[in-house]
Amino acid sequence: MNIVPDNHPELFPWVLVTMSAISVQCWLIPIFVGRVRGRAFNKEFMQQFEKEHKEAFPNDETPPLGYPDMGNGYFSKRLSYAEWFHFNNAQRVHYNFLESLPFVLILLFIAGLKQPLAALILGIVYFVSRLLYFIGYIKNPTFRMIGGLPAGLVVITLFGLSLYTVSEIMKMYNAASSINQSLSTVSPPLKI
Repeated sequence: MNIVPDNHPELFPWVLVTMSAISVQCWLIPIFVGRVRGRAFNKEFMQQFEKEHKEAFPNDETPPLGYPDMGNGYFSKRLSYAEWFHFNNAQRVHYNFLESLPFVLILLFIAGLKQPLAALILGIVYFVSRLLYFIGYIKNPTFRMIGGLPAGLVVITLFGLSLYTVSEIMKMYNAASSINQSLSTVSPPLKI
């Protein structure tokens, strides 16, 4: 069985490049989150936990940068509201990206098998939308919709294209299966 794209098969490698770019984009966001973490859980802030940490873990140093606190843990309780809010917004941007990354990449790949041009365009729009989402969320969480709305529309469209691809593959599979069944029912020639 051979999947034949409906258009521009030469663009499928670019769909893969776009998928890789989206993955790298998700991988780079923690650099920004790390900078926000460093401001919130700086050395001076973490010193207030030194005595308590030494009592619980005599051989360990106080954890740098507030790990394992991800914004709602023990250390975060002592952040100011503004520090807590800013840090959690940065964390949410990354978590949201991580939550959607697997299915977006899978949908891009499947859609790209039959519709490489559409998948490439949608992948680029998704990449730009995620960047706008990131910037908007950091500025003010209500601004995230500037990127969130187009990204959501891309996902819905990719879902539809993926269903189309799967239905076309099912048709090919069913056709091949029918041919194989027909060939297996033909009786062998008589030998005299």
